[in-house]
Amino acid sequence: MTTAFNSQHDNALLECNNLSFAYQNQSILSNISFAISNKQFVGLIGGNGAGKSTLLRCLYRYLSPTAGDIYFDQQLLGAIDNRTLAQNIAVVVQELPNDFNLCAFDVVALGLVPYSTFFSSLSSSQHSQIIDALHAVGMFEKSRQGYETLSGGEKQRVLIAKAIVQQPKLLIMDEPTSHLDIKYQLEIMQLTKSLDMTVLASFHDLNLASAMSDRLLLLHSGELVANGEPAEVITNDNIKAYFDVEANVVSHPTGEHPMVIYDYQRLAT
Repeated sequence: MTTAFNSQHDNALLECNNLSFAYQNQSILSNISFAISNKQFVGLIGGNGAGKSTLLRCLYRYLSPTAGDIYFDQQLLGAIDNRTLAQNIAVVVQELPNDFNLCAFDVVALGLVPYSTFFSSLSSSQHSQIIDALHAVGMFEKSRQGYETLSGGEKQRVLIAKAIVQQPKLLIMDEPTSHLDIKYQLEIMQLTKSLDMTVLASFHDLNLASAMSDRLLLLHSGELVANGEPAEVITNDNIKAYFDVEANVVSHPTGEHPMVIYDYQRLAT
C-alpha cells in the first residue's frame, strides 16, 4: 500500500520534507527539505563531513531517516516495494566494487534483475538492450573483459551502462568522478547528462558541479544552506563561509555558468 503525495511541489519526482538522520545520538542531517523535478540534473555539494553521502543513502533507502518524509513519484519512499524501487532508482557509488567475478557484459545485465524472475534467461530484446547500453558508454569492445581488470573510468562507464538497462526514473551518483582524471570526469558527466532521466549527483569539484548541474544543493554540517541555480549557490560568500577558502567567482568564458578561481595562497579569514 502506498501513501498519496501531498505537497506544494506537485511536479516533483523526488521530495524531502524536514529530513533528519542521527547515528548513536549524533545528528548527521537536520531538517532538510527540497524537491527535484522530472529530468533535472541536480548537483549536491559541500565539504567533507557535510552529510552528502548520508543524504544520498537515505534517498535510495540504504539508511532510514530518524525524522521527516521522502516522497518518490508521488509515493512515500518507505511504502514502495523493493522490486518497484529497484526498477525506478539506480545508484552509482564512489567506491567501485572489485568483487564482481563477471565480465563487463554480465555486470550490465545485472541492471535487468528487477525485471526478471530468478531462473529467467535473457531474451533477444534484453540482449540488445545490453549491447546498446555498452555501445552508448563506449565499452562494447571490452564487453567480455573481466570487470576487475578494467580501469576506474571503464568501471564507472560499465556501471552507468547497467543503470541505462535498468531504465530508472532517477539516477543517484555519489561522487562518481572523485578517483578519475579530468578526461574521464568529463566523459562520465557528459554521458550522464545525455541520459533521459533525472540525476542527483554529489561532487567535490565545484567547477564540475557548476558546469553540469541545472540546480545545486549545498550542505554544511548536515543542513541545507543553499538551493538554487549554480549562479545562486556558487558565490564568494558561500565558498568562504562553507568551504573555508578564499576564492573569486567569475563567469566561465562560455558565459553559461560560474567558475571558481581559488586563492591558493591563503585560507578564508
